[in-house]
Parts: sequence; C-alpha cells; structure tokens
Amino acid sequence: MNANIVHTIPDTFCPAKWDEIHLNVQQDYVFSCCKATPIRFYKNINQALNTQKNNLLTGIQDPSCNYCWATETGLRHEYLSKFDPNKFEHYKTNTVTPTLMEINLGNECNFQCLYCNPKFSSQWEQDVRKKPYRLFVDKFNYEIVEVNRRTTSESNLSIINEFQDVKNLNVIGGEPLLNKNLWQIFETTSATSISLVTNLSCDAKQLDKLFALHDKFEKIIIGVSIDATKEISEFVRYGLNFNTLIANLTYIFEHAPGNVHLNILSLMTSLTVLDLENFTKLVEVWKTQFPKLNWVLSYCVNPEIQGFKTLTENDRQTALKSVQYIKTLDYVSGIDSVEGALANTKFNNTLFQQMRYFVNEFATRKQIEKPTCLN
Repeated sequence: MNANIVHTIPDTFCPAKWDEIHLNVQQDYVFSCCKATPIRFYKNINQALNTQKNNLLTGIQDPSCNYCWATETGLRHEYLSKFDPNKFEHYKTNTVTPTLMEINLGNECNFQCLYCNPKFSSQWEQDVRKKPYRLFVDKFNYEIVEVNRRTTSESNLSIINEFQDVKNLNVIGGEPLLNKNLWQIFETTSATSISLVTNLSCDAKQLDKLFALHDKFEKIIIGVSIDATKEISEFVRYGLNFNTLIANLTYIFEHAPGNVHLNILSLMTSLTVLDLENFTKLVEVWKTQFPKLNWVLSYCVNPEIQGFKTLTENDRQTALKSVQYIKTLDYVSGIDSVEGALANTKFNNTLFQQMRYFVNEFATRKQIEKPTCLN
C-alpha cells in the first residue's frame, strides 16, 4: 500500500462490508461477507448495513464481524491484501456498490447437517417440529421461526435487479438444486459469473442443466460442501451418500465445459477437523483430476458445541500439524483463519460434555452409528 494513504484507513476497515451483499429473502436476513452475522433488514437493505459500515470506518470492531476479530490472520486480511487504498474514499463516502451478491433461495434441503438448523434446512425443521431436542446450546439457531411461506422467486429477482453492478452471483440453499426458482434466476441475471453451493447429492441431469449455461456466463463455479471422508461425512452431513458424491464429482471432472470451476467448501468443526489429514489426501487426488479445483476452508463458530471449544488439546495439536502441510498448497484459501482459531480457542469441558450428549441423542434418533472417533 502507498505509505501516504495507509494511515487514513482505520484499522477496523474491511472492504467486504461494501463489496458483498448476502440475502435470505425467506427469513428477511441480510449481511455483508460470507462470515458476517445475519440481521433482519425490514425492507430497507442498505439501512440495515449502514451502522455496521460506520463502525468499521470509525475504529469500532462491529460484532457482526466477530469471525475475523477472533484471529489476527484471517478472511479480512485476505480482502485487505487485495485492496487498492486509492479507492478508500469511495468506501468512506459509501458510494461503492456490491459486485458480489449471494442469494439464499430458502431452507428446502435433503440434508440435516449437525451444524445446521431449521432456518437453513427443511429436514431440521421437520425433525424439530416432530420432537424438540433435549439439548441445544444455541436456542436462537435451533428454534423454529414462523415465516411467510411466500414464493421467493419474484423477491429475489427484484432485489437482484436493484444491484446493477453485481458481476458475481452466488446461489445457496438449503440445497439450490432442489429449488425450482434456481434456473429462472440464472436465466435472468445480468451477472457475468455465477456460482452454486451444493451438497452434490443430485441426478447428473441437474449438472447437465448447469453446464448448458456455459455460453451465457464467463465463469461458472460449483461449490461442493464436503469436509471429511466417508465415515465422518455421512454422520455429520446426515443424508449424504458418499458414493453418490464421488460419482457426481467424477461426472464434473469428465463432462464440465472449460469455463466451469470447482470449489471444495469445507467447514471445520470439532468433528470434521479430526479427519483433516485423511481428507487432505483426498482433495489432493481431486486436484490432479480437475486442475481448476480450489479448496476453501472455514471454521464453525455457532453452534458452540460444534466449534473448536469442544476440541481436546491432543486433537487440537494433531489438527495444527495437518494445517501446516495444507498451508503449502497453493490452491487453498481460508486456512489461516482455521489455524488462528485452532491456536486461540480454549477447550471448554462443559460444552464438550454437551456436544457428546447432543451427538448421542442425534445418533439415537436417526438410528445411525457414531464415527469410531467418538466412541
């Protein structure tokens, strides 16, 4: 950065708060940056975010950005390393418009991941409506909030049209490939690049429909959510058939057009991080099969029982060793944040016992075996 300009930029500033906008129309949530805390926008999206932006401009660590405040090296620093300080005045005067938009289509999903909740998974919603779980540390996430079951397609399209400078459109779930509104959004957007976050438990015909859009967009990014090998994955991501996932990945490797890119999206929890060494080897194999593959890692903050506070010291040290190797791979991002969280999060025995109780209850209700690492 230019030494004459750096001092005018507050230490708390992060361009992602302006460059990105993430929306869940079904829940009326908005946030900037994929790791920020969602807030209700009550019809006025920009007004909801202005307080957060002002905090970052005036030296205040806004709590919506706690994911990055928790570690010295993380996502925010990745953004700043690519930021042109000569453009800061536009951010200061709030004349910057988002170039990346993420739309959440709703909670319709075929998975019930341990770290998810009813707001983002219809499977979780059905399960909790049937019988509440005895233990949830984060009641806010696991309670059911009654929402207007409106069709979100028109709302999503109108919001997209409000942000004409959006070049990159990302669509998430629950599972977007189950949502009938997905293709209308892709057909009408003026973005030049689209991305889709999927659990990839679908028929290959759905991938063909996505590949058929290759002439419309400069880039198509498929983000596949997977964070461990078979035994842990099929427990943590309940509903997953690992063999189907591998078959669909292979289909992408063999049939994707030239402008299709692949991101492996891995959420490190106190369970998935136990398999980090094995999973790294698998990702390395996938990279040789599909050179345009990138690996994006993040870590779980909520619910706390799935986060690193329930990771024993021995497992923490083992994970940190795996992290050192991953940092040598040039197609990986987010690993610094994971490392910082592993190094700075202290073990909490109370949460650890609650996590074990919750996992046992989940396994009993689903009539599935726990991974051997939990026995």
